[in-house]
Amino acid sequence: MAAAKSGAASAELVRSFNAAVAHHSAGRLGEARDLYERLLKRLPDHPDLLDLYGTLRHQLGDHAAAAAFVGRSVARRPAAPAAWNHLGSIRRALGQADQADSAFRRSAMIMPAAAEPWINIGIVANDRGDPERAVRAGRRALSVQPSLTEVRVQVGAALSALGRIVESLDALLPVRRVAPLRADLALHLSAVQAAVGDHAAALDTARRGIVANPIVHELYPRLLGVRDPESDTDAFVRWAGFATCLRPGEARLWANRAAELYRAARFDAAGRQAMRAGVLEPADRAALQNMVSSAYSLRRFEHGRRVAQWCLAAHPGAADVRFALAEIELVIGDLGRAWTLYEARIVRADAMPRLGLPPRWDGPGTEDGPLLVAAEQGIGDEVVFLSCLPDLLDAVSVPVVVEVDRRLVPVMARSFPGVRVVARQYPADAPGRRLLDYRDLVAREGLRRVVFAGSLPRYFRRDRSRPSDRGGYLVPDAELVAAWRTRLAGGRPATTVGLVWKSARMTRFRAQFHAGILDWAPILAVPGCSFVSLMPGEVDAEIARVRERLGVTIERPAGLDPWNDIDSLMALMASLDVVVAARTATCAFAGAIGVPTIRVAPSYYRITDDRDLFFANVTPVLDRLAAFDARVAAEAAARLLSERTSQP
Repeated sequence: MAAAKSGAASAELVRSFNAAVAHHSAGRLGEARDLYERLLKRLPDHPDLLDLYGTLRHQLGDHAAAAAFVGRSVARRPAAPAAWNHLGSIRRALGQADQADSAFRRSAMIMPAAAEPWINIGIVANDRGDPERAVRAGRRALSVQPSLTEVRVQVGAALSALGRIVESLDALLPVRRVAPLRADLALHLSAVQAAVGDHAAALDTARRGIVANPIVHELYPRLLGVRDPESDTDAFVRWAGFATCLRPGEARLWANRAAELYRAARFDAAGRQAMRAGVLEPADRAALQNMVSSAYSLRRFEHGRRVAQWCLAAHPGAADVRFALAEIELVIGDLGRAWTLYEARIVRADAMPRLGLPPRWDGPGTEDGPLLVAAEQGIGDEVVFLSCLPDLLDAVSVPVVVEVDRRLVPVMARSFPGVRVVARQYPADAPGRRLLDYRDLVAREGLRRVVFAGSLPRYFRRDRSRPSDRGGYLVPDAELVAAWRTRLAGGRPATTVGLVWKSARMTRFRAQFHAGILDWAPILAVPGCSFVSLMPGEVDAEIARVRERLGVTIERPAGLDPWNDIDSLMALMASLDVVVAARTATCAFAGAIGVPTIRVAPSYYRITDDRDLFFANVTPVLDRLAAFDARVAAEAAARLLSERTSQP
């Protein structure tokens, strides 16, 4: 009789246990909890019950209690791999990375043929910011179970974090063939494709990911981040808007929308969306940064300064905000402070990685051996900043090596025969020109210090009331200059004028600083001038339109490649009487070779009025606080050109 009762009790326990597990598996956690707790009163030390109940408490968010129950389970049955794996997940939820890693490794040691512990070891490694260990763990998991697509994606993401972009691409592309609809694949593969410069493929991957997973809001910011930096269609504003519809309470998505509106030159709207992000999250860095950038573009400099200061109080290390504040201070603040803030550009999120640089040079007297002047930013900025190179050479007595865009090497070497001039240090095997590697150059030249070209004004252009009296610093090829003068001679009016009316890479953001060629009618109407195009790219239709509408001929020199053959372009400009140029790199080239230049824009970086801080031969037509107005700018440029032609 006693045996029968015992058997019945055991059968009841088994039925209750099975019912609890069934409820648990079906997600009916409340029912499962009640049954587990009743069973634990009868069997308080049963390892399976302790493990399952602890796991359920973990699922309910009570991680501390969960750790206690599963800890008791593995203490009573230390060879249970699943319980160790559960304990690792609980420790991870508690933020105990070391204990989590240890638990997962115990599980892997007990059951080496299981992939799950190694997957979790990789996840913990990613939590710790250790992608190298994440790669190793992922590969161990794949050696056990090669078909794990989620692990292949994790390995590819970790390789990308290590900067091993080609390996990452090789890991991720095969996953697309077997699991093309995965959202995490779209996130990571699109980023890697963009990193190697294949923006079209990256955009396609991100779009496919959104089509397959339209409610995964993380894909929308990724779509915006991988496109070609020059692209600015309304589609991207709409994509950003879709994301805010999916998650209207997420400040980051409103900040992204603000950034897209800013890129589209819709500055008022950008500022409003950034403010909305700020309402949701008052200390959101991206929101505050977009407010600052919008204020700058709207010339609300004092407001932008205040917002930047608020942001830096909350985020002292925000390099993008420090840079935005630097741009404001260049216009309205102390120039020395502005250049100090401008150093933030070197560590901005989009700054190109540089390997093997020596320690920074901190001004005259801190050099202790050969000095590298490192290139940065665009070629136009490079030419502007290097106008300070003669000042540097006067201030130091050590050998100097100057890194420039490869197109500038001939003219720089000619202009500074005592300086070693090298092209930008892109590694031959690095895809997409996404990093610079100085290790060989530093070893070969014995370089001890580095100063970035954009840091030179910090030491040599600190006072806006004392602009440079130097009219140019580059020496064009004398034979090419003579050849151009011969080609341009004969039957021309007294004044030959070079024209640059827009950026070669026009976007809507850049369009705010430029006018159409027909808007330059006042300039083209100045008597006594012949006009020569210095524009790269296809502009024949615009030149024809000027001839048809205004009856003015703009010559386009045959054989000139202004984009690639900058040496010949500079020689042509040196043979001209004056250059009239919009806000472009070519305007900087004209200033650098000393030709009289009318800049149809404010001065460089809006620092000065009437004349430029860097080039004495460059005259801006707009004050630094003025908005760009095509009609006003063209009429002012025409007046300056008329004065020039009337001079004997």
